Amino acid sequence: MPLLRPSESTDIFLSAGIPGGYAWLFPKGDVANLGLGVAPAARHRLKPLLESLHRRLVAEDRVGSEVLGHTGGAIPVGGMLDAASRLGGTTVLLTGDAAGLSNPVTGAGINAAVISGTLAGEAAARICRGSAAAAADYAEELADQFGASLDRALARRRELMKCFAMGTPSTADLERSWIAFPAYWAA
Repeated sequence: MPLLRPSESTDIFLSAGIPGGYAWLFPKGDVANLGLGVAPAARHRLKPLLESLHRRLVAEDRVGSEVLGHTGGAIPVGGMLDAASRLGGTTVLLTGDAAGLSNPVTGAGINAAVISGTLAGEAAARICRGSAAAAADYAEELADQFGASLDRALARRRELMKCFAMGTPSTADLERSWIAFPAYWAA
């Protein structure tokens, strides 16, 4: 949609009214991506939630009323999978979303996809040269690079989903579930 005021930063909208997710306004010059993600059980609420946020931002003169395009899709946020396996006699290396590298809190995954794709290509070359340990080394490298942060994010997501299941999460619950707040990083 058209962006009516210049902006250099992404706005994140946390709300108990967005079950298991958040909304964003991502500026891209004169236009912006407005979107949101929710828990799978609330996907029927995506369109009305997005329309409500759009109306709010139009009323605030931040974005135009015209929608220039639509996109969407599911993001796997269940945590890291075993990235190296065998299918018959063939070694299979998973990368990016297929390896469960999307962040369970933010849904971000481009950086992890690029890194894991590069590492998988290097491992595949070593496999072709006869390295028996290349696939296991690849999986270990992914665990070393992404395991701790994905484990924390998955734990925070599960905590937040419990809050939604029990009613309405508090502001403290939402802050504990989002990476920009100190509570997210607390033990």
